[in-house]
Amino acid sequence: MGEKSDLNWIEKLKRNSWEPEILISGIAIFALFRIPKLLDQFLAYFQANIYGRTLDMPNAVALFKVAIYWVILILIIHLVVRSIWIGMIGLSYIFPKEINYDKLKLSGKFENELKNIPDYKSIISKLENLCSALFSIAFLLLMVVVGAYVFFFVCMAPLFISSHFILENDPSQVSVIELIYLILIIVISIIAVIDFVSLGYFRRFKFISKIYFPIYKVVSILTLARFYRPIYYSFVTNYKKWKIILYLILFVYATNLQMIQLRDRVHPGDQFSRLSLYSHNGYNAYYDDQNSDRYSRRAHIQSEKIKDNSIRLFVVARVDIENDIRNYANYDSLLIANPNKEKYLIERQCISEFYHIYVDDSLIHNLKWLHDYKAHTKQKGYFTHINISNLPQGNHVLYIKGPDSYNRTIAGIPFYRE
Repeated sequence: MGEKSDLNWIEKLKRNSWEPEILISGIAIFALFRIPKLLDQFLAYFQANIYGRTLDMPNAVALFKVAIYWVILILIIHLVVRSIWIGMIGLSYIFPKEINYDKLKLSGKFENELKNIPDYKSIISKLENLCSALFSIAFLLLMVVVGAYVFFFVCMAPLFISSHFILENDPSQVSVIELIYLILIIVISIIAVIDFVSLGYFRRFKFISKIYFPIYKVVSILTLARFYRPIYYSFVTNYKKWKIILYLILFVYATNLQMIQLRDRVHPGDQFSRLSLYSHNGYNAYYDDQNSDRYSRRAHIQSEKIKDNSIRLFVVARVDIENDIRNYANYDSLLIANPNKEKYLIERQCISEFYHIYVDDSLIHNLKWLHDYKAHTKQKGYFTHINISNLPQGNHVLYIKGPDSYNRTIAGIPFYRE
């Protein structure tokens, strides 16, 4: 009696699940569309304040954005299919006898062709199954993408640690070890992807499976497979394998392609642009009046057109450049040598020594730097005023460089002197 009651309860849940499905899909889509912008803000903050020279964090943000876009796509498809499902139910209520073939008066072949159309009950049943499956697919794709990143993050952590904390008394030996480790991770990754896409090819052969089993266990733990494995095997064992394999190949390819494009994208929709004679240098991020709600990547001035006799230059405090400033100006030694001097004065001295500001080809001397805080984007940085009263009208470029040994331009900001 208890088992029958449980089955009836489950069947009742299945019949009434469409209501919370639609509600959850709508709320989730609305919320998920906001997350990519928050991830971009996090990335900008991370690079400026925590660690500026990592290639992994842009990849991580791009990958999480891809995962979110997969979920959004599946949920939108779910809403569309569920809307068709509701429409078919309404149609079956209005026209319980379905299609009236007698009124059409078609010839034999056309009438036979028309009779091959599935009945309402069959269409509604298939749409119901598809809607139920789409929710599971959304979770499956999300967890696969997140699990893939967790795997690479954990595997690449030793390389990150070794490059920052291992003494450089024998760099060649460390490089060889790192290279061997990297090749090993790549090989294991390729094997894991092939096994995932091929629906367990390496686990079908007794000899290979014994060798592959330890790898499989480790990869399963690192990719969080326990969370999505029931869904994965449910689809694998209930649908044609060639279809599943094809979908998985397309999924892996599309995810990798979208991650690369999102990582390198500057404007929304850049991945669809076919422009070939356009190169964006992010100039709008260099002007405070055009950049009220986004992070400045390197620096900014007050406007693209300067009417005043001075430029207010704000340079973003970035943790990667800060390390270069400390090393170049011997910041730690200055602190020890000047115990009675205010710390912020030593900091400004180091900043003044490191940053070299040019307007066109002319080096600007004797600039006084102060600490600054851009309230509306919560960015820390340094600012100074540059006198341009003698600068002629026309187009100019303000260059922010480091010392000669730094050997790179931090930013070049074009402006028009009115």
